[in-house]
Amino acid sequence: MKILHVNTSATAGGAAIAARRIIQAEQRYGLDASLLTRDDLPDHLADRRHFLTERLEVWLNQKLRRRNLWAIDAATQGSDITRLPAFQEADIIHLHWINQGMLSLDNIAAIRRTGKPVVWTMHDMWPFTAVCHHADECTAWHDGTSCRTCTLTARLAAATYARKAALYAPANGLMPIHFVGCSQWLTDLARKSPLLSGHSIACIPNPIDTNFYAAADKLQARQQLHLPDARPLILFIAYKASDPRKGIQYLMEATADMDADVVVVGQGAAEACAAQGRTPRTGKLIPIGPVSDDQTIRSLYQACDVLAMPTLRDNLPNTIVEAMACGLPCAGFRIGGLPEMIDHFKNGYLCAYRDATDLRRGLRYVLESPHIGHLRRTARLKAVQTYSEPAVASKYASLYTKALAGQPF
Repeated sequence: MKILHVNTSATAGGAAIAARRIIQAEQRYGLDASLLTRDDLPDHLADRRHFLTERLEVWLNQKLRRRNLWAIDAATQGSDITRLPAFQEADIIHLHWINQGMLSLDNIAAIRRTGKPVVWTMHDMWPFTAVCHHADECTAWHDGTSCRTCTLTARLAAATYARKAALYAPANGLMPIHFVGCSQWLTDLARKSPLLSGHSIACIPNPIDTNFYAAADKLQARQQLHLPDARPLILFIAYKASDPRKGIQYLMEATADMDADVVVVGQGAAEACAAQGRTPRTGKLIPIGPVSDDQTIRSLYQACDVLAMPTLRDNLPNTIVEAMACGLPCAGFRIGGLPEMIDHFKNGYLCAYRDATDLRRGLRYVLESPHIGHLRRTARLKAVQTYSEPAVASKYASLYTKALAGQPF
């Protein structure tokens, strides 16, 4: 059984990380899995043209506004991968995040027409909404007709919803797509969408290597990273630290009067700290730029005392899984898939949404807990039992077998 995974990038974004980890887990499980990205396509000039054309279309439909330029996708541009040898040799086509000019809806339709079973891991809401990756409080996608008045781009949303309805509709005996949500939260949302009616929808979390991500000597990790030896350390990690959706503004407010250092990791870390206009009165901020190597990321988890996760919208953050595997308790808002990951008072603290006061309470709960050893052990145990490579790979292997047989998962 050969599985071809398809994702726009091999490196950029959480979906790329998750796709690579699923492939690694499957390979170690004995499956023949490989990855196809935009960089692997033969015509790079066309790939660039697809990307720019699609962004231009979104920009024009928003009347030259840039605010939501990256929040939506219409999937009008992409490449036909069905002629590639890697596609033709594959038994299963496993889609991931395929936006920004990688695959158009027409390209996905062509994939379906080949008759090969399609598995689609959803890393956000886009597969079952009109154009948005995150619908936030909007429920227009529940029936689709309301997308005609979309506040982001009404005309493009209505047209894209109609095209998706045609793509997903049963036709010519095509097998249903097997959709996978990385969290139960996203899976439950997908089941509310009329677009996915008649298709298989399952929940399988993203895996990590729990042998690599593990606890280690805290003092040694701090010395290796040149972090303070004795002070409490709160860790905040985001691909783009200045992105307001990651909630750093709530973290700055929560830690303003805490006797702890806040380690901020990601693009624009220093700028994000400076933009808040303050430093903790008794503590300090330690901005660290983007970190790309897994060893340093692991050392940061091992060195710190609690992971702050004030994200305002997220599915199944890789950061929380990695931290828990390293025995690092987490404090985060009760949003998206976080309640499935953080067990309140057992391996961390779930905070009221957008509540900096409760976030401060959660951080203090972990830092001052007399049972910190138990919190760390429970976090590690949750990661091993739920997100380890064998646990996840076995579920995908079962899904592939049923997909080949034309059975629902």
